[in-house]
Amino acid sequence: MRSVLYWLGCVTFALVCVTAAATPQPAAASVATVNAMSAGPSGNPARSIILGIGILAMAYTYQRVWLNFSRKH
Repeated sequence: MRSVLYWLGCVTFALVCVTAAATPQPAAASVATVNAMSAGPSGNPARSIILGIGILAMAYTYQRVWLNFSRKH
């Protein structure tokens, strides 16, 4: 049951991050003040998908490390 809750929480977190990364932000929320640095608000779906995959990969790695650590100690 703990494993199901762990993966449900990780997938939910990844979906929230992917959704936030995919939606364009208004220009007022931009941190860059120099015009040459700011490329404008844009939501890049490819980057948001890669972000979601990265979050799930980190969650998988963390779970594997924790399981190996708990078995040894």
